[in-house]
Amino acid sequence: MSREEWRPGVVTVIDLIGVTRQAESGQGSTLMRQMHAFVRARFDNALPRHSHAYLWNDSVLLLAFLNDDLGEKEAIVREAHDLKAQLDADLGLPSYGIVVQGEMFPEDPIASAVFNGQIAAGQRTTIIKASSYAMANCFIIEEHLGGHKQSWYIDSRVAKDLATAKRAKKAKVTLLPLNKEREIWMYSGPLW
Repeated sequence: MSREEWRPGVVTVIDLIGVTRQAESGQGSTLMRQMHAFVRARFDNALPRHSHAYLWNDSVLLLAFLNDDLGEKEAIVREAHDLKAQLDADLGLPSYGIVVQGEMFPEDPIASAVFNGQIAAGQRTTIIKASSYAMANCFIIEEHLGGHKQSWYIDSRVAKDLATAKRAKKAKVTLLPLNKEREIWMYSGPLW
């Protein structure tokens, strides 16, 4: 496949904190289902720059494609930021967000023809359109920097385009696909 088929985008993971403790009291499943309903109710109208949202357990995965519009990265992060803030307030639990820029793997033409975002009769597999090294890097960042307990972990390629007065701590993490270090900017609390 040619590189032109790889679409540039931004992947954001939002993960709730403390659901495991809530599971011990029987509230974990309820909180996860509330989170899913909350995101589904807001996604179509409140996040127009994002093309897809994926929900599982206590996590949200957002995908926004880039078009090189001025201020586009900030607009994408602001949408995710607002969703995270509303989610934290609604559920009464904090969360953290990880934002990584990258290129999304090209779509499988056979799967796209059959699936194209809708579940076809008998279809039992879903290819996540956010599948990419950027998505994998979200989990690498969480593994390496999660102990910092920050609200946001943002790839420097995105963070440098944000007009926030918030001060960032910075750390380098070796990311895919080339195993090169990339700077991740970590923020506590809201960005704006």
